Amino acid sequence: MKPEISKLFVKFNDGYWKLFLEKLELNNLRGWSGENIEFKFPVSVIVGANGSGKSTILRASACCYQLCSENKFAFYPSNLFINTQWDMAATENACITYRLKCGDRTLETRWKKTKEWGFTPRRKRPRRHVYFLDISRTLPLDAVAGYAKIAKLSNREDKNFYFDEDDLNIISYILGREYTNARFSCTEINSTRDIGIATSSLGEISQFHQGAGEDAILDTIRILKNIEKNSLLIIDEVEASLHPLAQRRFVHYLLKLSLEKRIQIILSTHSPFVLQELPKEARIMIYSTLNGRKILSNVSIDFALSSIDDRMHPELTIYVEDSRAEYFLIAIIRQSRCSDILRRIYIQKVGSDSIVKSLSQLIKNGHITKSICVFDGDKREEYGEDEIYLPGTVSPEEVVFTELKENNWCDLDNVFLQGAGELYQIFNEAMLLPDHHQWASFVGDRVKRSRDDVWFKLVDTWCKNLLTQNQIQKIVEPILEKLNINND
Repeated sequence: MKPEISKLFVKFNDGYWKLFLEKLELNNLRGWSGENIEFKFPVSVIVGANGSGKSTILRASACCYQLCSENKFAFYPSNLFINTQWDMAATENACITYRLKCGDRTLETRWKKTKEWGFTPRRKRPRRHVYFLDISRTLPLDAVAGYAKIAKLSNREDKNFYFDEDDLNIISYILGREYTNARFSCTEINSTRDIGIATSSLGEISQFHQGAGEDAILDTIRILKNIEKNSLLIIDEVEASLHPLAQRRFVHYLLKLSLEKRIQIILSTHSPFVLQELPKEARIMIYSTLNGRKILSNVSIDFALSSIDDRMHPELTIYVEDSRAEYFLIAIIRQSRCSDILRRIYIQKVGSDSIVKSLSQLIKNGHITKSICVFDGDKREEYGEDEIYLPGTVSPEEVVFTELKENNWCDLDNVFLQGAGELYQIFNEAMLLPDHHQWASFVGDRVKRSRDDVWFKLVDTWCKNLLTQNQIQKIVEPILEKLNINND
């Protein structure tokens, strides 16, 4: 785990964030029908396909508080969910319910729309600094109203706002290019509309000619450099206009900012690079089903991305926890007489057994089609015999390592091309580690192979020597049934 994320976990669990939007529920608003979104980490990221409702969550979050400064644009449902002649039904009888942490208290508040939006309780909303950076921040300057005249030559600059050395270092770090100077300047043509100007090895360039990412970062750092402590910061499509390295580094900056100033940050994204920089506790996925939306937390990056990508067109999707379960299942199917079904299925790693369970329930309720779930064996007692399980009653690692050990390691020395005495001692030492997820990595470090290569060899050997026909049938037959294949 990255150091800044570890620190965030510790501080968050210690109650470091005194103001925190913990949960919101959306009803009758743009197609939402009672779904709950819980925020369980100081920096949260929402992922989902276009039109899934990410922006609705962000806008609803922004309406939660009364702003501390009356000079700023106020966020109300009436101005963030505008009624038009085409959208009246989208907000009819809408309700947004919040659970807020305010110091040592927890408050339940809500907006409800009848003829107009009303706030409950009737007293003023809790106060907090709120910043909402929507996608308009990436518009080129010459596309923003009021800047056309400024684009023409001016006789002189009027007022300047300069970035200091720390700001320049941040801008340089995020964009991967050294900037020696940066400022915002007004002109004699319009003293209320300023232009960002940055100096690098390419010379001095204004926002009229900067790249979209450079332009957006300049505006964003200006806003965030003086952001107040305990603020709520919301950024729509945080990756917009940024190349992959800049996306990663911008997330690093936001993590650091959250820790230093106790800021809660809510992002939306379609980017794998953003997701990779945040822990599973930060990830919230909007999953579209036949009957509406499902909110899933702690999802794997693969699962989150597969929900917004249609490159795979399998006849059947099989949901498992992680990569160890994925390969265990593949190896078992290969040992069956129907190994050709591997070409017709897609095995999706989703991150945790709780996600697998949620998906299993959606499948049983008919909300997801052409899918099944396969659980690790250690969940058999918890979830009952109605589910499909990998062999054993413990984790895949424990099944494979333990049963191979009980059978004198099944000549694995010939598989690894290494002396039996030394190799089997390494296996035995690995099994002494309390976390079975580390066993394959421990072996890999000592035999100079990757964790995955070790796992593949162990699983293949286990399946070749110890897998029974009954174990194969319990897994393969439900798959064949879903594929409408007769196994006679």
